[in-house]
Amino acid sequence: MRTAAEMTAAVRTALTRAIPRRWEDPAQTGAGLLPAHAWFLGYDTAQAAAAGQRAMAQGFVSLSGRCRVRRYDSPARVITADVCERAVEPGGDLRPGWSTATVPDAWPRPWPADGFPLPVDVPHVPSHNPTAVYQFDADLAPVAAGARRILRIESAGAYVEVHVNGVEVGWAKGARRAVELDVSDAARDGRNLVALTVVQFADSTYLEGPCGWWAAGVLGAVTVHTQPTTRLDDYVLRTTMLDDGAARLTVGLCTSADVFEGPARVTWTVRSAPGGAAPTADAVLAAGVVAAATGVNDIDVRLAEVAWWSPEAPALYLMELTVHRADGTPTQHVALRFGFRDVALRDGVLHLNGRPFPLRAAPRVDDADRRPDSPHRPDSPTALREHLERLKRGHVSVVPADDYPAGPRLYELCDELGLLVVAGLAPIVPAGAATLAGITELADDAAWRRAFVDRLERQVTADRNHPSVIAWSVGGRPGDGCNLAAAYWACVDLDPTRPAIAPGALGAGVPADCPVTVSPVPGGLRVRNGWVFTSLDGVDLVVDDLVDGVVRASRTVAPGVVAPQASAVVTVPPPAPADGEVLRTVHVLRRAATPWSPAHAVLGSYQWRVPASTPGRAPESTPRLPRGHVAVSRTDQECTVRAASSTWAFDTVTGRLVRWSGAGRELVVRGPRVHHLAAMTESARVVDVEHDDDDAAHVQTRTILAPPGRDFGLQVVYGWDLFDDGAARLTVTGEPFGTCDEPVTRVGLDLGVPGDLDRIEYYGRPPGAHTSWIARRTATTGPTTYERVRWVLHQDRDGRALLLAADRRSLAWSTRTAEGGLAVSVEHRTPGSHHTRFGPFCFSLLLAPLDAGDLDPGLAARALRASHATAAANGREHDKTPGMVSRGSRSLVRHQGLEPRTR
Repeated sequence: MRTAAEMTAAVRTALTRAIPRRWEDPAQTGAGLLPAHAWFLGYDTAQAAAAGQRAMAQGFVSLSGRCRVRRYDSPARVITADVCERAVEPGGDLRPGWSTATVPDAWPRPWPADGFPLPVDVPHVPSHNPTAVYQFDADLAPVAAGARRILRIESAGAYVEVHVNGVEVGWAKGARRAVELDVSDAARDGRNLVALTVVQFADSTYLEGPCGWWAAGVLGAVTVHTQPTTRLDDYVLRTTMLDDGAARLTVGLCTSADVFEGPARVTWTVRSAPGGAAPTADAVLAAGVVAAATGVNDIDVRLAEVAWWSPEAPALYLMELTVHRADGTPTQHVALRFGFRDVALRDGVLHLNGRPFPLRAAPRVDDADRRPDSPHRPDSPTALREHLERLKRGHVSVVPADDYPAGPRLYELCDELGLLVVAGLAPIVPAGAATLAGITELADDAAWRRAFVDRLERQVTADRNHPSVIAWSVGGRPGDGCNLAAAYWACVDLDPTRPAIAPGALGAGVPADCPVTVSPVPGGLRVRNGWVFTSLDGVDLVVDDLVDGVVRASRTVAPGVVAPQASAVVTVPPPAPADGEVLRTVHVLRRAATPWSPAHAVLGSYQWRVPASTPGRAPESTPRLPRGHVAVSRTDQECTVRAASSTWAFDTVTGRLVRWSGAGRELVVRGPRVHHLAAMTESARVVDVEHDDDDAAHVQTRTILAPPGRDFGLQVVYGWDLFDDGAARLTVTGEPFGTCDEPVTRVGLDLGVPGDLDRIEYYGRPPGAHTSWIARRTATTGPTTYERVRWVLHQDRDGRALLLAADRRSLAWSTRTAEGGLAVSVEHRTPGSHHTRFGPFCFSLLLAPLDAGDLDPGLAARALRASHATAAANGREHDKTPGMVSRGSRSLVRHQGLEPRTR
């Protein structure tokens, strides 16, 4: 007699479905799918169609949201009960093995750091292939006789299989591809069980770009809508610019009707779309009637005056279609948004609306942002529009479609925002897989021809009516394989109005910089209009003159009607003479609001130093910090220096600054240390303290910074100059010995300050914006690095502060929370770079206490630089030979250690 476990296993085996391994057969691309067509929805009224709200469409039901899910490690483990029976017990609890999920649902699974995610064993995929079965309860209203119900899945994994009430209605392959199925025969009025079996990897994964590799789960909406018997099935809309500048609009319509009622009749109207940037809102341009659609140029009209769609002004129009039965009864209203746009590729240069148009390409989406747990996933419902608006504000004009999920939402947003799209197949040689011959050979393997052609045919048919699509990528050069050639000719046949190209055929494009450039000229500003279609009559220039980061004068000027690709000189008086660093900043503003930015949005900013200014120097009248005399005292292991409000304490064994108080409070709780390679150990060799009468004291520490067990390192010299006004200058030099091939990402100092010095003001650039302007700003603690910083002020709530100022060059600075307070980091590297070589370095900074009522930090920083010239300027050498004493000073403490052996 069999045990209970054996009986359970036998039952499970009996229930296991014998599914063909469709996900490993490239000859099969799907079954039960509707023919590819343009995406649209039908409505009961013209007003509802124009509003475009999907929830108002005919028979629309959204299945997105909470559902039941059961997860497996392989599609072979899915059983019949998973797709045929509701996974709910009579009491309402879920059956064992089931849980709930919210669709869209991205699977939280581990992902490869980079490169192709599968072993190359074409067409097979690993047996460990994450799989999930989703169950939805669909409550469907009754429909008229002859109407059909359509199930639509916006985006899912590489393989999806659909069951309705236990009946398999179809399946499809291809990650992130929209799927539509006619479920009329399987669905019924009332409650229905819809089951989706989703598999992460399939043979189609070998043809996917990174956007497909990272796909898992049901990543888009799942909906049901209805279509009447007499309906619109598809349309092909094309616009052409005629020689006289007029527009030709042609539309081919595909309709269906009851054979006993006669052909469908379609009335149409073209009007400007509300909010579509067309010059006159809701104005009718043309109208007519199509008595019997043929599918080719059923509508053919010439329009003399239209606003042409471009990234600079994405003007959209609305075509309203009403489908009638032969007796005149309306059955369906459809509203189509489109733009008048003409595109051509001439001598390798893209021409838009008859003019060469520069392509400003978007950066690739970072792999970290493809992870399902990333809040920045560009396919996230809340993030896609924000992501595209951010690209648009950054003057990007073209995005690669294989970086994003395919589907109507991407193209609708690009139409609205004015972003060009290169759509089609991902490159056949994926990123990180250039040496995988098993993948590159697919382009010339006839067994894969259907897979290549079907994917491209479906995308071209679905998206060819969008003005944002300017070209089709066929995944490679047609000469690289028979499948690429077949895909190319299929693309040309379906859409001869756009170029079919290999990836990269349009070139790398130009940098995504502001198209309106400003530069100084005698007597004013030269303004160049880099736009192709738009003049500058809607642009203002805000000219700010800054002295030490503070705006002293501001004026707004209009450049006037500067034609596209032209330039003009705008008269602006020069800045008034001033002491300190004088910078002129020009902000380019767009007066009107756009779909991607508010009114008076900044398009770009330009800044330059006025030659007449003298940064870093102050006249004799410049206020100074209060002065006192310098006093030095010592104990066996500590040296204390006092001047004005400052008291410094140094450990004479290690040479470290152990504390600094000033302005009536503690300023430094942990002395500065050089940060360099990880796991570096620092050892003091020489500590030298000198006193120059009452004017200054000098503390110099020589250390060795080296990793354990290695024969290379740095000889580091910390040179402190302590002045009679309570300020200090720290100069750090490093000289390498030995050989190191490791990359160096950080060279600088870490300094510990009390945690209540967290009110931060600085004079420099904002974080992450290497081309932004320099000004006085506030900051918060965190890992962000601020660059081109002239000074930074750490202040408490009583106004007492520590000022750090650049000495010979600007700083790269950050402040983060650390044990015992805040860690202030000063980087020594070229601004904008993230790596440096293992070599010598030398940098310095000025530090001073400030109390409430003391000098403004900008004036104080300038006074510090004027009063305390750099070591090179006053003749003092920080790295003199140990044991030598400069003339005019006396050595108080000298700790001599072992000198490093020369290597």
